[in-house]
Amino acid sequence: MKVIVVAGGNYDEDLVRSLINDTEEDVYLIGADRGALSLILSGYKIDIAVGDFDSVTDEERETINTYSREVISLKPEKDATDMECAVKNAIDKCRRSEDHFNYIYLFAATGTRMDHTLANIEMLFFIKSYSRNIKTLIIDGHNRIRLLDKNEYHVFYKDQLIGKYVSFLPFGEDVDHLTLKGFKYEVKNTILCLGTSRGVSNEVKDDVMSVFFETGSLLMIESRD
Repeated sequence: MKVIVVAGGNYDEDLVRSLINDTEEDVYLIGADRGALSLILSGYKIDIAVGDFDSVTDEERETINTYSREVISLKPEKDATDMECAVKNAIDKCRRSEDHFNYIYLFAATGTRMDHTLANIEMLFFIKSYSRNIKTLIIDGHNRIRLLDKNEYHVFYKDQLIGKYVSFLPFGEDVDHLTLKGFKYEVKNTILCLGTSRGVSNEVKDDVMSVFFETGSLLMIESRD
């Protein structure tokens, strides 16, 4: 099962539509605040709209109410963003699924508000803390961001990655015993220290690439200019 969560950042309708059209699995649609309106204006009836809806007009709010199977209204004064509340609903949907692996795709999670962008990237860690069986990607027109698990061989294929650049960034702590194969800059049993830029702008090289590390948390960012 795939759960698509659309936030209120830079919305790329073509990206969302291509994922929905290219999958044979069930797709569950969640809109966070204005992200709900974005999905509806793209022609979709969504499963859950969640937020305080302070970024939409009264008329737009009525549209959201009409084309959403469920609306969860939040108070503007709260301890979590609309996106976090939407992600919690996505996790709940995945945990109730009988599938061994579920996928959460976060769209419009990046944009002009850097605070929201960083908080949304941290959602990857939040989701991972619930289950390693939930695979999560943040996707925009230039980037795909994921959080990799330690002590697991991650295999990637050249024709499945976007762009030519792949960056690896420690998340919260140093990453130890990092081994990269099939990339332009390969390393073996290397420490990637938090606060350094060593892992930025590696490049896709071989048809098959692999990543392995033993400690820490590692962000993998595919990107294109």
